[in-house]
Amino acid sequence: MKIVLVEDENKTRNGILHMIHQFTAHQVVGLAENGRDGYELIQKESPDLVISDIRMPVMSGLEMLRKLWDENHRVHAILLTGYSDFEYARTALKLQVTDYLLKPLDVEEFLTTLTAVETRISHTKIQQVSAEQMIVDYLERTGAERDPARVLLEKRIHANEKTEISLFLFSPRRMFRDRIQEMIQCLRELMESLCIENAYVFQIPGEKQAVVLVVGTEKNRGLKKRFALKVLPDLDELGPCTCVFAKMYGLEEIGKVLGQMGEKLSYAFSIPEHTIIDQEIVSEIHYREMDYPQNLEYTIIRELRSGKKEKIGVYGSRFIQEVVEQNGNPEQVREYAIRLIANVFYVAKEIKEYFNQEENMKYFMEMIIRSETKGEVRYQLEKFFHIITQGDQEEILTENGMVMNAISYIRTHYKEEITLSDVARICRVTPEYLSRIFYKETGINFSPFLQNFRISLAKRMLATEDCKVYEVAEAVGFKDQKYFVKVFKKLCGTTPSEYRKEIKT
Repeated sequence: MKIVLVEDENKTRNGILHMIHQFTAHQVVGLAENGRDGYELIQKESPDLVISDIRMPVMSGLEMLRKLWDENHRVHAILLTGYSDFEYARTALKLQVTDYLLKPLDVEEFLTTLTAVETRISHTKIQQVSAEQMIVDYLERTGAERDPARVLLEKRIHANEKTEISLFLFSPRRMFRDRIQEMIQCLRELMESLCIENAYVFQIPGEKQAVVLVVGTEKNRGLKKRFALKVLPDLDELGPCTCVFAKMYGLEEIGKVLGQMGEKLSYAFSIPEHTIIDQEIVSEIHYREMDYPQNLEYTIIRELRSGKKEKIGVYGSRFIQEVVEQNGNPEQVREYAIRLIANVFYVAKEIKEYFNQEENMKYFMEMIIRSETKGEVRYQLEKFFHIITQGDQEEILTENGMVMNAISYIRTHYKEEITLSDVARICRVTPEYLSRIFYKETGINFSPFLQNFRISLAKRMLATEDCKVYEVAEAVGFKDQKYFVKVFKKLCGTTPSEYRKEIKT
């Protein structure tokens, strides 16, 4: 513990110093001879414990504590008093003084009191640490450190080895993993609004994944269904994510269980979107062997060479049906899709049918390699066949290019008032069409994307520049400071001023 000692008598002060140095490992960070100097020292050092005489010149120990109390500076304190000061001691107890000792001090009594106070302070500190922080701390511990941390954690969340615990692991899709803190804040608000008790939301150390841990779920058998109907749709507004569900008893195996849940994320490719994955669903997935539809590739290339592109879309749909829609191994599905695109683009380049073949092929291959669901592969193949059937007489403006143009416009004009209609006009499409394509390409609607882009810039300014909040708001395109603060708090879980303090401390 860090201790400040406030005592005007040299003999008593030196005796206490000697006992602390000889019999404990505590650190005395400051000495004062009266309450006024003690007050300033406590403000400066923020000790764990104050040991103070009651009666002192200039300012008494009680006056010092009352002044700290009035300024909401709560400290643990041991007061030293004589028999004649018993009424002072009663007043001290009203100020929530931890303990008091009678002079002259008895060594054994002093050390016993010091140990008891240290225990109380430790418990107080534990209570000040959130349960979520304790869970993360437990996950990061190894070896002999784990058991003591688990005991404290179980006591905090009222769990034991027989307590049923439900875990929901949320992993945002690759494009949205930098929004994990917004997802965590959204999950906390959802747990509160849905009145789900004993729920704790935290981020897995070292991962862009969020977990909701619900303690004592034996009486809440519909929990998984509630998450599917209420939680996932709301999270989808921030960006698509995959959810895995598991149960366990007690906390000892939480690290192992979370690891197993993480391994199940890849199964999202093979099940309908917005499905919560669990062991039962995984056990029902059986991949079938697929042969590459070589005849369809030959047919598509033949139609391309002959210039009869109207049938390419038909054969392309068959390819999607035979490769993507079947329950094939995800890696095999991606491999076959990339193989077709590469071979068709090679022929297109050979016959000089299209321009920018290499750029387009690189884009499609990257998108398919990164795909996390069969829906994403299907969408990219549909877009690919659409481009192939356009021909060189038409402007090839892929949806990707359109969305990139929209994002580029936002990056350049974010300080101005921007509407979906403005950007749609720049892209030469209807607002409805741009809105649909923007969501398909990014997984997020236009307005939330614009808000998040502006808030990201605001966070950078708050961290690196000495601007007023209203100046930051105007600089990133918010005309109304109150609305800026409201949006910032919704997305970041804190106000701009609080964010700046956290970053700079």
